Amino acid sequence: MKSEYKIWRRLIVAVSLISMLATASAHATAETLRILVVADSVVMESKFDLLRQAGDAVEVQVMRSGAVDAENLAQAMSQANWVFADAPREQQGSPITATLQEAAQLLATPPPTIVVGRATGSWSGVEDAVGDRLWRYFRHAGTLNMELLVASLRALEWGEDPFLVEAPRALPAQGAYHPAFSDLVSDTPAIVLAATAHPESRGRVGIGFHPSFIESNELAHVDALVAALAERRISAVPLFYSMGTDLDLVSLTADLDLDVLIHLSPVYHLGLRDQLEQLDIPVLQGIGWSEGSAEHFRQSPTGLSLTSTPIYLALPEQAGLIDPVVLFARGQGRVEVIPEQVRLVADKAAAYVELRRAELADKRLAVMVYNYPPGERNVAASFLNVPRSLAVLSDGLAAEGFATAKRDEEFWIQSVGQVMRGLHQPQDLFKALDAEVARLPLDATWSGTGNFPQRPANALKPAGVCHKAVPTSATEHFTFPSCKWATLWFCRSLRAEHRARIMNALCIMTCAFR
Repeated sequence: MKSEYKIWRRLIVAVSLISMLATASAHATAETLRILVVADSVVMESKFDLLRQAGDAVEVQVMRSGAVDAENLAQAMSQANWVFADAPREQQGSPITATLQEAAQLLATPPPTIVVGRATGSWSGVEDAVGDRLWRYFRHAGTLNMELLVASLRALEWGEDPFLVEAPRALPAQGAYHPAFSDLVSDTPAIVLAATAHPESRGRVGIGFHPSFIESNELAHVDALVAALAERRISAVPLFYSMGTDLDLVSLTADLDLDVLIHLSPVYHLGLRDQLEQLDIPVLQGIGWSEGSAEHFRQSPTGLSLTSTPIYLALPEQAGLIDPVVLFARGQGRVEVIPEQVRLVADKAAAYVELRRAELADKRLAVMVYNYPPGERNVAASFLNVPRSLAVLSDGLAAEGFATAKRDEEFWIQSVGQVMRGLHQPQDLFKALDAEVARLPLDATWSGTGNFPQRPANALKPAGVCHKAVPTSATEHFTFPSCKWATLWFCRSLRAEHRARIMNALCIMTCAFR
């Protein structure tokens, strides 16, 4: 499939317009083409940057649908040659259309209007064939389509045949992209992988993202992940797809043999759950910071807000995604890569690749349970016998080939109980079980991995994370009282109120301990 984004796109536009040159010469000094866009809040501003850059004397005004009323919209429409309503989310289409109709009734002669949904479009003031063509230019967007759209609008303004302009280039509903692939995109991911695989690849990582990033030519975050994975000798397979009911990740990835998938879209429902279970690989949740710039994210004392918890933490976890981490900022309507976060996730993906390909006997497993209700002797969970569950788990792991041994319920009562007592009497635990206390220096967390240029001013102290610093140590540490048997570790779970705040630190610790 030929891509709309090939380097010769401007030459293609020129060839498409050659039959119009004779009459176009009469318009050597073109009047300004004024385009009004009424856009849903999720559409990135960079998409309209492509429209602004698509031709000379093009003026684009963007009004966001959530902050516009009929009167203000009518005023803007009265000064526009063309109106496009960008409403990719189905539930937003009706309100935008209703406001447009109300505004049009306030005008004696409203301009031609194209309502652009992802699946369908509607229009007024133009013939059906023309409206359908304009909708497809805008719907699939990208640099070439926006240039062709402006050329078509110019032709219509000059009373010429818009069908002399090249037809819209459709982007596949799903497929693969890679900056090193000759056509950039293909609806067959295996072809892209074959052409771009790392020559010394030690694994394959998929990068899942919404096709709107291709339509807006905003791929800096995807390209940064591709480059970071390549530095770790891992082949990246960027996959674009929408989160609709027709998504089939199992078929899309069938011929790729992925070790890990990094999913960069919010999860609004649990429809992915069955598909992720069939993939049977780690799926990491990558997040776009929508509250401001990259620097705003770095200075944030808490990270994700409580209102972001459902779609970035709760629903992804219920669907089977893990390790949610902010990778880029999009709060200004354009993608801004956060390099240290990209490196962090690339390190995690590399660790998962190594883990997936390791022998069971070489793997280490950590088990966390709650000390609830709080107390020196409580190892409990609702309707669950924790020591017996650990005994069953150790039996099962040994049977599967992990380098551990069967341990009965009494062993876990004594061992885990000793750890729980140590949480309340840490100095005694450290003296008695010094070899079984996992420690990670706090400064090493921030600087030793190279993921952060400096330790953030608001970095949590060990006392606020899991336990007090090691009493005999001169440096601050994250401390994990634990009991260890072969490759099976037990340690107490972190308190719930700390989880979101230390999410990035936990990711770094995972890499440090791998």
